[in-house]
Amino acid sequence: MSMSLQERLSVNNPVRDWFMRGEMAAFRRLADLPAGAAVLDMGCGRGTSVRLILQMFHPARLAAFDIDAAAIEQARRRLAPLLGESVELRVADATRLPFADSEFDAALELGILHHIPNWRAALGETARVLKPGGVFYFAEPSYGRIHRGMYCLMGHPKGAGFTADELRSALAEAGLQTDGRFRRTPLWDLVGIARRAGA
Repeated sequence: MSMSLQERLSVNNPVRDWFMRGEMAAFRRLADLPAGAAVLDMGCGRGTSVRLILQMFHPARLAAFDIDAAAIEQARRRLAPLLGESVELRVADATRLPFADSEFDAALELGILHHIPNWRAALGETARVLKPGGVFYFAEPSYGRIHRGMYCLMGHPKGAGFTADELRSALAEAGLQTDGRFRRTPLWDLVGIARRAGA
């Protein structure tokens, strides 16, 4: 998984942080979490999402990861007062998560999946670490969206991304059940939740 310089600049700035607050609020409207939840933040970057998850969802435990070691180091510096037994940061690959089966009540990702060449494997790993009935919150641009308009300036590889139908199918194959409908936010057109089967 890699990001172009343009993408790095676009996700590491106060404007993106402001949008992220609205995206987390949209997630919460789709499904809130029970008290005592364990949450996984997928692709936390410099840590803005970590702070927002703590403020808006109040999990008992939050594990956050990113494949970029430099981003994790920056997040550690920015979030130092928040880190401890209940909040952890680590370098990890979404296709090989270093967590146990059924460890989390929820997993959240904002625009991470389309950067992962083997994104279907990442969905399989997400389902594995969720408890039965656990919630996967996702927000992604469709294939059509990332290859036109402002997204063209980000330097996405030609084959990056997926269609709405491909995402629906991959969620189902991973054992993540969704109502099949996607919502929109200003940046994303594939926004929703899916629950791990078996609850």
